[in-house]
Amino acid sequence: SGTRIDHIGGNNLAPVTTVAGVTGKVGNAAAFVRADGDYLTRGSTFQLGDFAFTLAFWVKLTSIPNAHMALLTQGATTAAGNFNWVVEALANTGQIEATFGDGFAGVVFSSATLVVDVWTLVIIWHDGASLNVQLDNGTIDSVSAILQSTTARGTMSFGATGAGNDPLDGQLDTVILWQRVLSQAERDVIWNGGAG
Repeated sequence: SGTRIDHIGGNNLAPVTTVAGVTGKVGNAAAFVRADGDYLTRGSTFQLGDFAFTLAFWVKLTSIPNAHMALLTQGATTAAGNFNWVVEALANTGQIEATFGDGFAGVVFSSATLVVDVWTLVIIWHDGASLNVQLDNGTIDSVSAILQSTTARGTMSFGATGAGNDPLDGQLDTVILWQRVLSQAERDVIWNGGAG
């Protein structure tokens, strides 16, 4: 519990209510309890737009409720024009939806789904022409997306939106953002780092 330290930069995350620390897939995970509204937050931080990036993290759901769960977000809400990006587990299915850019400029859905009590590696990337998502080193789902430059206007949060909406019921481990596209070989290293 307590502040989560960014091991590369100074983007530390503070808990809103108590976010327990537990043994994760490859490191220490943050455990979020949906009923308690637990989440981690940091002021406006990342600007994602019309450049290459890769976002990777491990997630394990405790449940899949009949409401969306925000895994990672930048902005106060998921309303168009009021966020930079949001990655959610969809209601009832556990499918991943990744939305980037003002006005829903790029939205991609995973064909694979998250499973309760199973660690899943989620990797999302933008290469300048397409937005992609891959679960557990499997099928790559892509959409054409040229994301416009945006300026960070809200809180970066893990486990809920910056306003505490759509809380997560589960765990997140080893969240990493690169300002480039990782190769398949590099994605394989992340997958194998968690012993697949």
